[in-house]
Amino acid sequence: MKSGAIVLASGMLLSALVWGMQVSQKNHYVTWDSLEPDTWASAWLINRYIDPEAQIEIRPAGSPLGGGIGFAAESAKFKRTADQTAFAQLMSFHHASDPVLLALSEVLHAMEVAPWLASERRLEGDILAREMLTLQQNYPEHLVPTDCYGMVFDHVYRHLETNNGHLLPELSFSEIQAGPECQQDGNTLAERVLQPFVKEMTLADILNQIDAGKRVVFVDVREASEFNESHIPGAINLPLRKVNEASIKDLQSADLVVSYCIKDFRGYEVALALAKLGIQQSSIMIPRGLNGWQQATLPVTGLNGLSDEAALDALKQCAKQGDCLKRG
Repeated sequence: MKSGAIVLASGMLLSALVWGMQVSQKNHYVTWDSLEPDTWASAWLINRYIDPEAQIEIRPAGSPLGGGIGFAAESAKFKRTADQTAFAQLMSFHHASDPVLLALSEVLHAMEVAPWLASERRLEGDILAREMLTLQQNYPEHLVPTDCYGMVFDHVYRHLETNNGHLLPELSFSEIQAGPECQQDGNTLAERVLQPFVKEMTLADILNQIDAGKRVVFVDVREASEFNESHIPGAINLPLRKVNEASIKDLQSADLVVSYCIKDFRGYEVALALAKLGIQQSSIMIPRGLNGWQQATLPVTGLNGLSDEAALDALKQCAKQGDCLKRG
């Protein structure tokens, strides 16, 4: 993202990279560091279309957002809700009507808000999620350079524009990653550490562990409002900013800890944070997230699901009988 100024603060080190000049608060946007496409698409939207002179500051998850216009974070002015992405809220507030941006907004909505709804956009959301995950997996701790994210969404925009507002399966970021914007040359967080091992468990393996009487704990890493809408039976709600030694004591005795969000961009972040704190059994699901869980027709509870008791019974029966995934 070459137009505006970008600041990135790296956790405990509090180191930062800054380029561009300091600007007033009305040109200063603040968000949390994240793997989520909605966060980086929103930063790209601000930088390319809303205010090319803006300074965009990326702070560690859970940091105060004071001193700027917050976006894509819990207490932000523009944040994802049960009905909208942060990207859509920014577009609406600034009266953006570009049809290509509207198409991208629909893809992000299908991917990060309602991926279980049958729609053409849901398949396009899967395509974008696939490429984002592939890109992020090529970097230590998934820390993609900020300019690289800018090039990625430039490419997505051109792809949508060329294909009448649709993402096609041939969408690929491989050529972009080979470019200078995506090289690890100090254009992202200042220091990187090779990540602890995070297991990838298939749904069948998870069900087998439940059936074997193992203590399997699901960690829903989304915000409380999202958790209340629907979640995996028995899951606890633990966003990344609340992960610390005190909050994970009950997880230390678990045989398996499965962190998840919708597509597991946030789920991976929490699984990694838990692994760093010594939860060696920390894992994510394959297929990824609550989306994969629901597509396999496994039970959920909450406002949009069964009662807690009914959902837990259904999950235990599914694990015992072993045929739920075949039916799904």
